[in-house]
Amino acid sequence: MIGKLDCEGISRLLNSGFSLTETLDLLQSKDNTAAFDHLRRELAQGKLLSACFTDITPKVYRRHLSAFLQYLPFPEALALTVSITRESDAMRKKYLRNLLYPSLLFIGTILGMIIFNEFCFPALYSLIESFNGDPAPYLHMHAVIRVLTSAVILVLVIVFFILLWITVKGRQINSYQFMQKHFPDSMLIQYVSAEFIRFFRECIHCNIHTRKTLQIIADIPNRPLTAYLAATVSESLSQGTRFLEAVDSPALDSLLLKFIRIAVYSSDLENMLTGYLDLSQQRLDRQCRRITNTVQLISYAMIGVVLVFVYQVLMLPMNILTQI
Repeated sequence: MIGKLDCEGISRLLNSGFSLTETLDLLQSKDNTAAFDHLRRELAQGKLLSACFTDITPKVYRRHLSAFLQYLPFPEALALTVSITRESDAMRKKYLRNLLYPSLLFIGTILGMIIFNEFCFPALYSLIESFNGDPAPYLHMHAVIRVLTSAVILVLVIVFFILLWITVKGRQINSYQFMQKHFPDSMLIQYVSAEFIRFFRECIHCNIHTRKTLQIIADIPNRPLTAYLAATVSESLSQGTRFLEAVDSPALDSLLLKFIRIAVYSSDLENMLTGYLDLSQQRLDRQCRRITNTVQLISYAMIGVVLVFVYQVLMLPMNILTQI
């Protein structure tokens, strides 16, 4: 098995005019010697490069490369695989990283409130009783915290199982169709549309015809939603619909049509698609920040409530002394 850097290096050297033999000799190292030797043996036995190279590629590249090799020569297929995978991974990691901190903060806050309510509150309650304070307000607060944390945990469990259910293979397209019908401007629609256009732009950049591009994307096995969008547009084109009308589909982000219309009339499709991707990323960034800010605000508010509660209990002896 070779790494991502090896794949990128092979792609660059092949597209720079080096032969495969020269490329393997130049990139060979102690980490990839076994894989390169295996590839040389397979080729020496008369096997095609497209048939045996996927055996040594990283799993993240394998499915894309297998789909692209059905329509493209090996150098173009590998270059397209590397480019698309790099951009998709960068975007996915970016949003996961942005959402990770507020998610962990929120979960940590809920767990902290549960621990405080179930283990620390009894000690505070004993303190209240020792000073003959009125425990009723504190018992009410204790009950409110218990109900609130239980409700939040229930919601999180329900959301988890919903996400688990809709991500099962075979249900993703139905879930996407539900979202596009009821929430056409949701982050999911924007993200999947941007993913589809990213594939489409890279194929156009490689001078692949539009219909062939749609066929390539529709055959990618591990991208069911992206493949669904490609198949939807391709089906419209096969029925004689113009490209501008084919992309005017509820399955795609409504903003995309404006860019496509300008691209068709300006004959500058690739740059307009890049412009759409830039604007789409800005919109997703804003929505992501809005979500993270809301989650952080809720978390800080819940922490503040607990701190005020603890402060009132700890200040109880001082309040009693001032009333004597």
